[in-house]
Amino acid sequence: LTRWLSPILIFADTTRMICEYHVRPEMADPPGWLHGGIRAAMISDAAAIFANVLEQKRTTVTTSMSIDFTDRVRVGEVVRTTATILKRGKSLIYMYGDMETKQGRLVASAKCTLFVLDRRL
Repeated sequence: LTRWLSPILIFADTTRMICEYHVRPEMADPPGWLHGGIRAAMISDAAAIFANVLEQKRTTVTTSMSIDFTDRVRVGEVVRTTATILKRGKSLIYMYGDMETKQGRLVASAKCTLFVLDRRL
């Protein structure tokens, strides 16, 4: 899924990571807006990429996600997804994810829980 979404890394440090995604026609619902499931996938994708880097390439999986959609996104727009660590334990990572347009308009926000597996990528 990450290859299909094609994230572009904008920024990363030890507490947050920002990726950009270009909204393509195949990501849209029938009216032409970015589909909610794709928004959730983008936030989950950014959180998982960040968690995998933090965990020194150990595999993580999203175990839960609660998301709010706050505005629409048109095909052709670029969105920025920020994954921020809320708490990091031995086997669970709690993150907040938000999605904004390049103009700073919030279009989705989520809380995610990721489980850290013992195996390496």
